[in-house]
Amino acid sequence: MSALDPALPTRAGGGRPGRRGRWTLLRGVLAGVALIGAVGLGGADAHAGVELAPLVTRGATGLDYDAAALDALVGDLGAAARPGLGGPTATIGALGFTFGYQLAYTPVSERAAWDLASRGTAPDALVASEFFLRKGLPLSMELGVALAWLHAIDLQVASLELKWAFVEGLDGLPDLGARIHVSGLFGLRDITVVAAGADVTIGKRFGLGGALRIAPYAGYAFGFAHGVPRPIGVVLAGDVEATTAILPATNVLSHRGLLGLELGLSYGTLGVEASLGSTTTITIRIGASL
Repeated sequence: MSALDPALPTRAGGGRPGRRGRWTLLRGVLAGVALIGAVGLGGADAHAGVELAPLVTRGATGLDYDAAALDALVGDLGAAARPGLGGPTATIGALGFTFGYQLAYTPVSERAAWDLASRGTAPDALVASEFFLRKGLPLSMELGVALAWLHAIDLQVASLELKWAFVEGLDGLPDLGARIHVSGLFGLRDITVVAAGADVTIGKRFGLGGALRIAPYAGYAFGFAHGVPRPIGVVLAGDVEATTAILPATNVLSHRGLLGLELGLSYGTLGVEASLGSTTTITIRIGASL
């Protein structure tokens, strides 16, 4: 059972902030969403497609392909599709819910692979705008959904996540929690990509000054990206007509460390997380918890 948050401000008559405070929060959240969204859109490259035909070459005994480039593409897409922040570790309670906007920045791991797949218009990074909603459940659990758009390559991502804080709100002990998630990418012509993963985090929520809540956390994130190429037509040098190439499916695993911080004031929240590994993702979030 979750402990009561000692940092939640009250009105003179008791309870949470009134209607005026809620409208002030809503205006603040909307302004923040507009500002962060403008930054994301402004920093996105012109739309670059993801094509697999440039990865195919002529081998000694037939068609060959660049397996390392395919793995890099699938791995980067899987990392960018990971839904939002893994923390904070503490949950929002069985009756609560939280919603908001997240902006994630994932530099591509192999620029040469993206140069091939985009025919020279490779993005420097995959920038994702994501809207999320999480609902509190009994037993310190949360169920969440998210919809995201990858600006540079014009893809959509739908995600589902389940979070559980199996140690929460105990005096003198940190919170311990885990999250599992799965995501599907839509808009790819040459390949189907599904990403899944699990996070384990440790953190603690503190109250500062009777109004501000601060929740630092750290953890480990495991990721799995599965890519299934579709049959593609390729025309190589000397060919008169296209040849159908069927590339094999690929699985890419990732292991990353998590460092994050969430600040809360009344109903509003502001969070930042760094997911560090062979592929790094920086995510900022603005939202509200009710």
